[in-house]
Amino acid sequence: VIARYQAEVGTIASPLERLVAALRFSFASYAREPMLVRLAKEVPDVTKLVPPALVAEAAIQVDVVNRWLAEAKKKGELRDDVDITAIPFVIAHLKWAPMNLQQTALVHPVPMERTLDAVLDIFRAGIAKNAKGRTR
Repeated sequence: VIARYQAEVGTIASPLERLVAALRFSFASYAREPMLVRLAKEVPDVTKLVPPALVAEAAIQVDVVNRWLAEAKKKGELRDDVDITAIPFVIAHLKWAPMNLQQTALVHPVPMERTLDAVLDIFRAGIAKNAKGRTR
């Protein structure tokens, strides 16, 4: 997973696009590992099962996102008024979007991938200084 993450996310030059790719990677990981979604839905206290080492890893991940945001701000990729301290937590919430996307796919004719692209476009446009939309 780490090697795949580095190949799909770590090699992207733009920190803003790295953030979007990290979200896409999370969505793809849920698709590859449906048990993660099932555990999150069916085990209310699943966070109590997370080993302390993974909690520490999550803190490291927040630090990585903060560094990417600082880099994006320095490169002029972010709007000046974006609350960058909130972005890692917005990303954490967006990582759960696949559960909702699966539910809407049952009643909505738009393919899940198109809906995912729209979510990522909205995220990108919300923080980008010069939002261009989809880059895929």
